[in-house]
Amino acid sequence: MAASASSPSDAARTAQDRLQAHEATIGVVGLGYVGLPLAVQYARRGFETLGIDLDARRVQCLRAGDNYIDDVDDEDIQTFVADGRLQVESSFERAAEVDVFFVCVPTPMTDAKNPDLTYVESAVDSVAQHLRPGQLIVLKSTTYPGTTDEVVRPLLEASAADTHLEIGRDYFLAFSPERIDPGNETYQAGTIPVVAGAMTDAGASVTEAALRAAGTEVHLVPNPKWQRWRSCWKTSSARSTSRW
Repeated sequence: MAASASSPSDAARTAQDRLQAHEATIGVVGLGYVGLPLAVQYARRGFETLGIDLDARRVQCLRAGDNYIDDVDDEDIQTFVADGRLQVESSFERAAEVDVFFVCVPTPMTDAKNPDLTYVESAVDSVAQHLRPGQLIVLKSTTYPGTTDEVVRPLLEASAADTHLEIGRDYFLAFSPERIDPGNETYQAGTIPVVAGAMTDAGASVTEAALRAAGTEVHLVPNPKWQRWRSCWKTSSARSTSRW
C-alpha cells in the first residue's frame, strides 16, 4: 500500500516513485473491450493489476484462465492470472490496495442521445468509499469532457470530506478518454497514443507517469474539460483507426 503524503509534492513524488519502481498496484474497473486489454497491458509491464467487474461470470471466467475478448491473447490471461500479476474481483473490498484506478465502465446512450452515467457514478462512488492518500483516479469511459469535473469530482470530494483528503494534495483525478479499435492488430492497448487532462498540475505529473508506465505515448492537455483535446489526434498515426 502506498505511503501517506502531506503535501502535493510529497504525494506526487510518492506516486511517481512507486510507478517507476513498478511497485504501484493498478486497478481497472470494468473488464470489457476497453478495460481488460488495459489490465493485461499493465500486467504485461510487470505491475500487480487488480481488475474489478460486478459481472460475476466475467470474474469466474478470468479466474479460470478463460478469455472472452478477441483483442486479448488467451495465453496472456492464463499466464498473468496464474502468476498473480492479474487478479480479478467482483467487489471493491480490495480497493484501498490500489494506487491507480482506471474507470472503464459502459456509458450507454439515453433516449435523449446523452451518455448514461449510471455506471460511472456507481463505480466512482465505490472507489470513493476506499479513498486514501496517494491514489490517482482516471476516468476513461466515453463521455463528455465535463464529466470529470461536474460528476466524478463531487462524488470523490463528498466522500473525502470526513477524512479531510484534498484533491491535488492527497489524491489526484484525471480524464483520459478511451481510444481503441477492436480487431485492429496494429494499434492496441499500449501502442495507441492517449490524451489526458488532470485537475491539478501535480495530478498531471502522476497521470503522465501512470500512462507512460503502460508503454503508452501520452499527450497532456491543460485540464479534463479542455475543448481542444480532440485536436491532439490530428498528428497521431492511429487517429483513423481508433474508436472514441
